[in-house]
Amino acid sequence: MDLERLKEIHVESKIHLEEIEHRKENAEIQIDTLLKQEKEYFSKLKFSLIEVETKQRFLNTLLEKKVLAEEDRKEVDRLKAELKSEKTLCEEQHRKAKDAIGELATKYETYRAKETQNEHRLAEIEQTTRLLAELKERDGMELEHTLDDLEKINSDQTDKIKQLRHRLEAAETETVSLGEEARGKQEHCRILEEAKEKYKAQIEKMTAERTKEEKSELKQIKNWIVTATKLVGTISGINISSDGNGWFSAKISAKSDLYRFRLDGDSVRLHLQDSPQPVAKIKTIEELSSFLRRQQA
Repeated sequence: MDLERLKEIHVESKIHLEEIEHRKENAEIQIDTLLKQEKEYFSKLKFSLIEVETKQRFLNTLLEKKVLAEEDRKEVDRLKAELKSEKTLCEEQHRKAKDAIGELATKYETYRAKETQNEHRLAEIEQTTRLLAELKERDGMELEHTLDDLEKINSDQTDKIKQLRHRLEAAETETVSLGEEARGKQEHCRILEEAKEKYKAQIEKMTAERTKEEKSELKQIKNWIVTATKLVGTISGINISSDGNGWFSAKISAKSDLYRFRLDGDSVRLHLQDSPQPVAKIKTIEELSSFLRRQQA
């Protein structure tokens, strides 16, 4: 039944191929005719343009002269009107020629697309022809396997199906075991999450209390530094000011340099104005007072 159907397809394909060839020949003839007509049309348009340009140059020559007779002026007006009419006609012909060329290009693209499609169909027809030839060859051959061979193949396939069934049952058992193990791990994760949420609030509370204590300690240290600075200024008679960020400034006299200092561990680093390198390193308040008095002297 399949062979008969393939034969019918082969006959239909031959008929379709002949129709495609006939359409292709007709399309080529039509394109050649259109191209010939367009060439003749362009030739006429070219001569018309040459004639218009000649008349235009003649009119320009006449218009350059200062004195013209009344008859010449009428003739010029008539020629201008004819020139304008011919120019309009040329523009219309140019537009029509442009549209005709666009239409011709579209038809050519359509023809090329159909030709490509026909080439693909021709390849399919050739493939169908080869398939028909192979089927004819196989139709005359004897069967490769006897009934015993087919029974043996069937028995082998049955054994393979049994083996696959045993493997499937083992896989299902293993899947059940893995599911139980996964459920146990999920329960363990849930317990850990509950413990995490339970102790999270306590950790945040302890962190907040520790931050508050550190801020309080820093505030006490800053107040102590400010008090000590005022005390040093009172003892030495020097005006000392603080910027609140750990840096202090000291002006010994109106004409002296400005000194800046800050605590560095168990000592004080003295800087001259904005110099990054310290000019002295002092460990006691007495040493600081003595240094400032020496600078004042």
